[in-house]
This record gives sequence, structure tokens and C-alpha cells, in this order.
Amino acid sequence: MLQNLRSINDQDCTLLFKWVNDEEVRKNSLDSQKIKWEEHKLWFNNKLNSSRCEIFIFENDNLPVGQIRYDKNTNGIWDIDYSIDKEYRGLGFGKRMVELSLSSVSGVKRAVVQRKNIASCKVFEKLGFEMDKKNDEIIEFLYK
Repeated sequence: MLQNLRSINDQDCTLLFKWVNDEEVRKNSLDSQKIKWEEHKLWFNNKLNSSRCEIFIFENDNLPVGQIRYDKNTNGIWDIDYSIDKEYRGLGFGKRMVELSLSSVSGVKRAVVQRKNIASCKVFEKLGFEMDKKNDEIIEFLYK
């Protein structure tokens, strides 16, 4: 089983659009609204050309399984967003993808996760992220 991360390219716009509008992804996102194609294309091109963003496709045996994105916020912390294709959920790929990607950006990483998203909470806990803040809705994890 060959697993790797690769940087996104122009051809990944449609794939990321499919993943971002997956019902489970929207449900676990901080913003649950469906994304429109025109908005997505603008967003994708902005991210592709940004020095404050890194997006990777996680592949298993050369098949795309998920995406992980790091956005550098105004405090210099890298905010993490990731999702796994519905066909590959529950197989440990989320943990493996985050683990492989941690060295791709240097500095503090932060994940803001809905409390109800148990799978993602477990991923960050298992990888040594520390709970920084929490409320009734979300948990913030930091990795230093």
C-alpha cells in the first residue's frame, strides 16, 4: 500500500468541489452551507496562488482519498482543514493523512473541530494535539 501526499494542481478543482459538498463534510464543517461552483472556482484559484496556503491530496495506491489544507492565519498559526472521500472513511486514512502532512509546514498548527465530529477529535488527540479551548460546539486543538 503506497501512501503519499501531493500538492494540488489545476486539475484538482472538480475533485475538491465534489468533496467539499459531500453531505457528511458539510455537516461537520463550521459552515454547513453548500458551496456553489462559481464560488469554489474563485476560492480554488485564490488558494492555489496563495503563499499562506498549502493544500495536498492524500493518495493511497495512486487513488485520491482525501485533502488536507493549511491556511496561515494573521497570528502565524496554520489552521488545518481536512476531509476524506466517503468511500474511504473509517479506515484510518484521516489520521495517516494528517500525520504525513504535519512536517509540510513549520510552526504551530491549529484544528477547530465540532465536538460532534468524534472521528476528527480522535485523530488530533492520537497525533498529540493538545486541547486548547472548548465550548458547547467546538474544540480547538494545537500542535506545537
